[in-house]
Amino acid sequence: MALPYDQIEYLLPEGVPEAELTSSEAVTREELLRREEPVLERSFMWFVRVRNGLRKLFRERMPRFPIPLPLTQGYLGLGIGFVPVGPEGRERWDLRPEVRELGWDFALAFYYDRLGVDDDLPPIDLSEIFDLPIKMYPVSVRRELHALPSPHNASSASWAASRTANRVGILTAKHAIIGQTRGASIPLKQAGYGTLEDYCAGGVDAAFISVPDSMPSSVGPLVVNPNPAIGDVVEMHGDISGRVSTRIANALYFSDNLNPYNSWRVYLDDHGQPGDSGGIVRDVSDGRGIGIYTSSFVTNGGQLGECQYLPQAQELLGLDLFR
Repeated sequence: MALPYDQIEYLLPEGVPEAELTSSEAVTREELLRREEPVLERSFMWFVRVRNGLRKLFRERMPRFPIPLPLTQGYLGLGIGFVPVGPEGRERWDLRPEVRELGWDFALAFYYDRLGVDDDLPPIDLSEIFDLPIKMYPVSVRRELHALPSPHNASSASWAASRTANRVGILTAKHAIIGQTRGASIPLKQAGYGTLEDYCAGGVDAAFISVPDSMPSSVGPLVVNPNPAIGDVVEMHGDISGRVSTRIANALYFSDNLNPYNSWRVYLDDHGQPGDSGGIVRDVSDGRGIGIYTSSFVTNGGQLGECQYLPQAQELLGLDLFR
């Protein structure tokens, strides 16, 4: 794990902010306090506070962030939390000593495809827009999808059962079945064929493939965590890498807004390799699912793992999950 947990409290803004919580977020905060994880509770509250500020900007259609237009054309996603800062930036930019030393900063990340631009731009002060001590780092990324477009080259996140049809099968990454249509016969890694029942619209990277066999009797329900905490330890389960222990570096999700027009993501401080796409990412503390592993983000500050936010995939596909 690249993110130094014993140091991240020094990267957070001071104190614990007040933030409007949904009912499930209030439960998450209490769970973190019961686990005696004050740093995680603090990072979670800062995540919610900044994310709620983003929601307000989206609703009020405030002026765009001060990002050069060419970068917006390569936009890949936003993340709130611990953002990797490359060595050149740590040397040239006006940063806090702890950020220079650790190579991470608590901020908003604006991920964009490199498009030939290898150097990251300096962080942008958003304190006036958010009325918070927060910066935004434009982070240039080389994205590496970790499955070629075939289920033979992907992992499966979990067993799944449709809530609306008598179908059981597997949940995996959508980019593993690109070019296929609903109802198509899909070759499976384990042998045999399944049927592509459904996949998510837009950038939501999830698909449901039914199989002719029933689920094993040994599986049980997979509970999903709607509010993964920034800095928490999770495990990515990939067919190639096996179990990879990692931390949530940053994320952007709204558990009360799961429409397909916004694809929510969770970013990890470690990554898998080709063949791991579609694998489940689970919270180590209680085994709840938080994401579907999809790719790695190669940045100037290090390599991150990218996940599709699991509650969004489950809701849009109408599935009950099992593991």
